Amino acid sequence: MSMAVAAAALSGVQAVSSLRQGQQQAVGLISQAQGFEAQSEFKRFEGKQESLKFKAAAVNKLQEILENLARTNAVAGAGNVDAFSGSAEQNKTRGLNVGGLDLLTIKDNEEMSIMVANFQAEQLLFAGRQARAAAANAMSNARFNALFSLAQGAFMYGILRTPGPPAGGVGATAGVAPAGGANPLGGFGVGGPGGIGSFNPIGKAGTFQPIAM
Repeated sequence: MSMAVAAAALSGVQAVSSLRQGQQQAVGLISQAQGFEAQSEFKRFEGKQESLKFKAAAVNKLQEILENLARTNAVAGAGNVDAFSGSAEQNKTRGLNVGGLDLLTIKDNEEMSIMVANFQAEQLLFAGRQARAAAANAMSNARFNALFSLAQGAFMYGILRTPGPPAGGVGATAGVAPAGGANPLGGFGVGGPGGIGSFNPIGKAGTFQPIAM
């Protein structure tokens, strides 16, 4: 396998790994969001249940007030006392005042229980929305990382598959004598240190061949 193909394959593996990691994070965050949403619904249900308890307590308190009034009237009638004046009236007024305050307190608690439950439910829904947004961001980042890995792999593939310069470098031309060296076919060396009148070792034996001026 060539280096170019290996680089492309590695970038593909990295892209798939990025997508899988993003999907795993998104699945976990969506699961958290669903949990928050379920808790929100349960909080609303708890608030309603609590409000029903207070509503039942309010009914019982109202029944207690009515029974107290009826008992005061009965006692006053049995004693030949006017039930709408004197101590009988005072007892009934006191009972109405105390019972009325208790009833108002119970009603306030009923409304407060619903308000608190709704507030907690909204907080949980907000947390769920945040988790879903984080899941979307995780998938977006995973796609970006995958595309970046693929682009990087394509870039490296293009570089590694481009052929390099020929072996031996530039200037390795056959038949050209090196500067200042001997020409194997005879004649004068080109640009040698001897310059004009340089000695030709392969010329005629024992002769000096000056260049005509």
